[in-house]
Amino acid sequence: MTDLEPPILRFERVTRRYGRFTALKEVGFSVRKGRILGLVGESGSGKTTCIRLALGLERPSAGRLWFKDQPYRYSPRELKALRRRIGFVFQDPYDALDPQMTVEEIIGEPLRAHGLWDARARERIRALLHRVGLPEAPLGSYPSQYSGGGLQRIAIARALVLDPELLLCDEPTSNLDVSVQAQIINLLIELQRERRLAMVFVTHDLALIRRIADDLVVLYAGQVMERGPAEAITRRPHHPYTIALLETGEGRTVHPGDPEGSVRSSMEGCPFAPRCWKARPRCWAERPPLTPVEPGVEVSCFFPEV
Repeated sequence: MTDLEPPILRFERVTRRYGRFTALKEVGFSVRKGRILGLVGESGSGKTTCIRLALGLERPSAGRLWFKDQPYRYSPRELKALRRRIGFVFQDPYDALDPQMTVEEIIGEPLRAHGLWDARARERIRALLHRVGLPEAPLGSYPSQYSGGGLQRIAIARALVLDPELLLCDEPTSNLDVSVQAQIINLLIELQRERRLAMVFVTHDLALIRRIADDLVVLYAGQVMERGPAEAITRRPHHPYTIALLETGEGRTVHPGDPEGSVRSSMEGCPFAPRCWKARPRCWAERPPLTPVEPGVEVSCFFPEV
């Protein structure tokens, strides 16, 4: 792979509106083969909207998505072909897996949906179960027979059964016991490296993402606050919101004039201004553009930490 190869996934100034509500505004990022992109932000920041757009479940209101060198197209045939190349690990394995289906049916469902079930399918499913840490799992067993960690391993096997080029992980450990979370994270990292997958990992936890991600996009109220190499941003964040996330884990830094810490519904200026200790009149009146502050790092702030 070289930098001349197109990214596996690219968001190009993507906006998503729901009526008068703007969930994403001119969001841009990309993830390349063999790299992990972390999407970080609080609930309501737009992370899940990004995932739904990447899966083709929704269309952007403006802007464009690209898979490698091809723009997204939304006919049923082209969406089916696109989803064959994308694996997805849900947030809650209890909701993600049909309790009436066997393990074989769950993992094999994508193969059947794409007309790829053949005489070697069961062998492939058994190999995947072994790789995700369930070598003794009977193909005829049901989800009720497994713990949350076991269910997420089954979900990961299903996400990989079509040999995707991109793996989307939407907070895949948030509903698991703390003792199991590290195991699932380590498994995902191992699989990503073995298969040289492009991965988008969604979380609100910057302490976690600094350990696993190559690149980082920090979202707030549907806008990119900071983006660049994960090591650089977590070592020396520049946006006040990124600093708050790192210091508190939830970014609950509240501006004195906005005691409830609410997200701005108006998008004229910086959406973080009501909660920012550095906010000045310009921040309320103008939207700060993404501006380079160090090699590879861009920040949307008029008064970044430098």
